[in-house]
Amino acid sequence: MSRRYRRSRRDPGLFEIATTSDFSRELVDLIEWKRFEDLCRTFYRVKGIRAETSPLIADGSVKMAARDSKRGRFRGCTPFPRCRATLQMRSATP
Repeated sequence: MSRRYRRSRRDPGLFEIATTSDFSRELVDLIEWKRFEDLCRTFYRVKGIRAETSPLIADGSVKMAARDSKRGRFRGCTPFPRCRATLQMRSATP
């Protein structure tokens, strides 16, 4: 089997591009979380399934939870109150 290589935008070194037969759990573990999430979103959109990615907060974390307050629903950091980052949730349209 021939190997293909590609230069990464972030890392000037070369990394190997896996073929379908090489795809494994180990490969998934090597991919940065946000890039993997974007890959999955693209896959689902091609299949005609609506998909959204998690927003990033200031520290690069993606762990946010839906929360309720007297002002409405919002997304907040899971380690709240140490982390005060919040995002407004979109309201569902009928």
